[in-house]
Amino acid sequence: MFLGEIYNDPGLFSKYRKSPTVTTTTELTKINIIARTLSEYTQNAVDISLVILGVSLNLSIIFIVALNPSLRVSTNCYVISLVASNLIIMIEPSRRILRSIFELNIPMNLDYVFHVSFYSSVLTIVVLSIENYIGVCERHISIHEYFAKLSNTIKRIIFVWLVSVMITAMELHLYDHFERDDMHDIFAASTIMFMVLPFLILVLIHYAIIYELLLTKSIEGQWRSRDLDNFRLSIGLVFAFFLTMVPYRIAKVITSLNPDARWCCSIKQMEIVYLLIKIFPIVSTIVCYVASKKFREGFQQNPNEDTEWNDILRRKGIIPEKAKEKEVTEDQILDIVENTINEKTGLSANDLENKTLDELDELEDEEDEKVLLEYRRKRIAEMQELAKKDKYGEVKEISGKDYVQEVNNTGDVWVVLHLYKPGIPLCSLVNQHLASLARKFPATKFLKSISTTCIPNWPDRNLPTIFIYRKGNMVKKFIGPIELRGMKLTEEELEWMLGQAEAVPTQIEENPRPQVKDVLFSKLKGDSETDDW
Repeated sequence: MFLGEIYNDPGLFSKYRKSPTVTTTTELTKINIIARTLSEYTQNAVDISLVILGVSLNLSIIFIVALNPSLRVSTNCYVISLVASNLIIMIEPSRRILRSIFELNIPMNLDYVFHVSFYSSVLTIVVLSIENYIGVCERHISIHEYFAKLSNTIKRIIFVWLVSVMITAMELHLYDHFERDDMHDIFAASTIMFMVLPFLILVLIHYAIIYELLLTKSIEGQWRSRDLDNFRLSIGLVFAFFLTMVPYRIAKVITSLNPDARWCCSIKQMEIVYLLIKIFPIVSTIVCYVASKKFREGFQQNPNEDTEWNDILRRKGIIPEKAKEKEVTEDQILDIVENTINEKTGLSANDLENKTLDELDELEDEEDEKVLLEYRRKRIAEMQELAKKDKYGEVKEISGKDYVQEVNNTGDVWVVLHLYKPGIPLCSLVNQHLASLARKFPATKFLKSISTTCIPNWPDRNLPTIFIYRKGNMVKKFIGPIELRGMKLTEEELEWMLGQAEAVPTQIEENPRPQVKDVLFSKLKGDSETDDW
């Protein structure tokens, strides 16, 4: 695999470039000219295998997501975007197969194919990693809700593809106009922009995610399965991309600066790194199946479950038809109702027909009394069950060693944990409000702990901190004075915040904090409404 045209003209990297022998080509492709060393038979066998395996794996991802509503989430939209990029990569080997076997020569600019697939893949992975970072590290802020919204994710993916196509078009346009001067300098500069910078961003993002995951595990005592799956998916795709797509790009930059660099960019070596590009569609889909539990479960559905995927499998005869439920006729329903009434009253239909009106009235009074007694018994049972739950009513002080017992092993009970430090006024205010709320909502377990005894090295700038748990899992967190609204925090506001997380059965439906009103905007709006013009 060699460069199609290399020139010794001044440019950004001219002092590094040696004088090559000029090779010309009439192909549309100018950068990604491919020299083959394998026999035609071997090359066709390799390409056919890669196309069949790559296309089938990527289409399986599309089918699983399309036919399983539970998989139509934000993260999987990025996976579909990568699938689209993978199918574009499959264009080149498919073109070779058509030309070699069927003698069908389709003119194609491989520069466009490689650039679009490279840019769209790296941008998709970067945006996916950013969304995972927000989901893990910034779950408590409103931007997480914005990023997690499916419609917004689709808009971001469309934007990624528009940017990829526009940058590719501009770059290829520059190749046409500056071919003899700076074509390879442009290629090297775009490589730095879309390889080095994304690499640095991805390293920082995943470092922050790892730190947050470890911190959360130290608090909760276990990994969050969803966050861990998303992290495995993003880090797996990052490794797959940089191990398969990037080596070819680096080799092309080296040969553009020094065409005689045989130590790393011989014909054989270039063909190997080019083969890695065609392997990326296979590796990336395997990463999706290995890293994501939901994708694996897509192949392991209950055959009796009513899903679009199972319906297709039934039509193809892959799984047996679902057993039809036995139909119940109207007469059978009436018989069931009559039998139930007879069982409750202890009488048959004939006994009721033989009774007088007075006897029927007396029987009705007895039945009313039975109904009232049954209701009273159920009500007493409900009150006893509620009394069992209402067993807290105070804020309990715990230490780090009590965490697992008091938080993780409480069962189906809402737990509110306040991390504080003595001497911080806002912490004292929150403790005061929580003590009142604990008496008001005795079914919720309220705990408090000095921050450093519960979580070593927990920074004071994060105080006060409130964690809300249920069944051992963290449901919500409020970290720092800004989220807890500072010293103006009222008990009603704190109750409303806990109620939004469903930790307490509050009756407060609207945010009690007065909303800031833009007087100027309101005045302008009022003037516009009264303006006759």
